[in-house]
Amino acid sequence: MPRTLGFVTQSGVFGATIYLQATEKGVGFSSFVSVGNEADLEFADFVSHLLDDDEAMVIGGYLEGARDGAKLRAAAERALRIGKPLLIMKVGRTNAGSRAASSHTGSLAGDDQVYDAFFRQMGIVRIESLNELTSFVTLFRGGRRPAGRNVAVLSGSGGAGVVIADKCESLGLKLPELQGETRRRLEDYLPAFASARNPVDLTAQAETDPYLAGKCLAALGADENIHTIIINVFLTDAVAPAVTRDIIDFYRSTDKVVAMVSWVAYGSRLVPSYLGMIREAGIPVLPDGLEAARAVAALTWYQEKRAKVETVGTYVSAGPAAAPELGPPGAMTEYQAKRLLAAYGIPVTREGMAATADEAVELARRIGYPVALKVQSPGIAHKTEAGGVKLSLTGEDQVRRAWEEIMANAAGTAPEADIHGVLVQEMVSGGVEVIVGMTRDPVFGPVLMFGLGGVFVEALGDVSFRIPPLSSVDVEEMIREIKGHRVLQGIRGQAPVDVAALSAVLLKA
Repeated sequence: MPRTLGFVTQSGVFGATIYLQATEKGVGFSSFVSVGNEADLEFADFVSHLLDDDEAMVIGGYLEGARDGAKLRAAAERALRIGKPLLIMKVGRTNAGSRAASSHTGSLAGDDQVYDAFFRQMGIVRIESLNELTSFVTLFRGGRRPAGRNVAVLSGSGGAGVVIADKCESLGLKLPELQGETRRRLEDYLPAFASARNPVDLTAQAETDPYLAGKCLAALGADENIHTIIINVFLTDAVAPAVTRDIIDFYRSTDKVVAMVSWVAYGSRLVPSYLGMIREAGIPVLPDGLEAARAVAALTWYQEKRAKVETVGTYVSAGPAAAPELGPPGAMTEYQAKRLLAAYGIPVTREGMAATADEAVELARRIGYPVALKVQSPGIAHKTEAGGVKLSLTGEDQVRRAWEEIMANAAGTAPEADIHGVLVQEMVSGGVEVIVGMTRDPVFGPVLMFGLGGVFVEALGDVSFRIPPLSSVDVEEMIREIKGHRVLQGIRGQAPVDVAALSAVLLKA
């Protein structure tokens, strides 16, 4: 049994269960580590150690919570660069699970959204079950890597083919409709009532024609638009010899990724030995079609992450030559916050602070009408509710009157607040409002958030996260990850958002 898996677990008993079940499935371990209470060395230390284990092609893990996010990031980045996949079962998704994880190991389960983002950013495959781990290892150790997302499914059952196709597409894979020479050849081989579109349905004809599967595989293998083939056949004693030989011959003739799923006829004496021959030929044999789809999707995603990380580096924003004076610690006003953003090269609106109505009028003249006026006080978080916002002002009289009303409203609603003045700001119309925010996670430190702004962020929660420092690929993925991405591309006649400018802001944040 190949010892291709290194494994680190924060649960001794559950880890032992994984060890026994994986071994039964034909997955051997190069190393198996139970970290105990991590009094000294922790999960990330052992992951880092296994990166130097030449036998371990894949590293798996059971994680309740990381103690040092930076250390885990360093290990994950190195794993991605050297091509050693990291698959982690991270528990504590729910409040109940998080509480249980904390009481079990004393580790901080952390915000699951942040862990999810961290895994995607670092190329870590997040798994939910042991089958996902063993199926991925089985496919990965076959040595072949998909050149793209296009999958063909060859199935002895129409229903099973549909199930596999649904799972593939739900996981981001593509099943292109077969055309041209491929379609012509398949229609020549298959009975008239069979489907040659993708998935390809062999029908019951495969039980009377032992060479049908091999001929269809040859047609799919010659199609340059197909990157991976999932074979789902029903082997009986009558057809197993010819089908096995054809599958092995086909595998040796192609460099495409092939995943084999076999239904063994009940009571068969011969089929298990033929499956053994298929495995010995190096063909990955997986337990069922859904596991095959998950393994292919995970491997394809991992390969895409590897290809991207090899071509880009992270961007570290240079600090400003001179940071603005922000006053004592505490909440900042909009004006203070924008001065800080501007110091880091992030574009902001044209604006200025007015301590008097005359100053407000002069600032409006310089900026150009229309303008907006907003009260500036760290003690007034919701300016609109305090009557501290006036919009679309188009003349001197409106500006003067607005300044006076804002100051009076602020004094009336928040008499104890420290009023810094009134912000005079250019009015910006059109475009798409987005939100860029930052929070501090107890495990990973600063975390950047992006999403559609305004009411959408509160109503829909459609946001994405990444942990700085970021690469251009991280930023691109952040933007594409939100469900409202199509809005940014321009819909119903609206102009698309300047994604390059948006990306620049995210990189500097």
